[in-house]
Amino acid sequence: MKKIALGLVIAVVAVVSQAAEGYSFTSSLGRVHSSLELPASYTADESSTTWALTGGYRFSSNWGAEIGYRDFGKQQIRGTQSATTLTGTAWTYGGLYAYQVNPSAEILFRGGAFQWNVSSTGTTISGRQYGSESSGTRAYLGAGLLWKVNDPISIGVNWTRYKSASSSRDDADVIEASVQYRFK
Repeated sequence: MKKIALGLVIAVVAVVSQAAEGYSFTSSLGRVHSSLELPASYTADESSTTWALTGGYRFSSNWGAEIGYRDFGKQQIRGTQSATTLTGTAWTYGGLYAYQVNPSAEILFRGGAFQWNVSSTGTTISGRQYGSESSGTRAYLGAGLLWKVNDPISIGVNWTRYKSASSSRDDADVIEASVQYRFK
């Protein structure tokens, strides 16, 4: 039985490695937009600059996996009694499906989980400083377009929604441009 299982594993690895498209590295820069649920006496920045670095592996021309780091930037919240700065980061772990439109263009669909961390620091009207940190794991999903510039380099545009831990109104939407390098 062990020999049969070992044989099946070797066969699967051989098939996957023959179909594999290889590793990739992607850097992205864009804007993140979220509408926080706040009391009426508070206002907040609804968007900030975001960036990400992602490593990926294509098992075939259509299917792949990605691991990345995202910096969500800073969001300012101002009220009558205090001012707060939120900063957020996340590690992403997900899958990717690529539909090849032609040899130079792909439509991408991605989804997975992200481990987020949000730091909050601020000052009250009386000058007292405060801070807190929270973290968790939630789902993300997205879509994009990728154009091959030359053999190893592609450029893209992406939209990704990061689900909020508190409410759907607090979900973060990212619109970004990306550059990808594929190792062959």
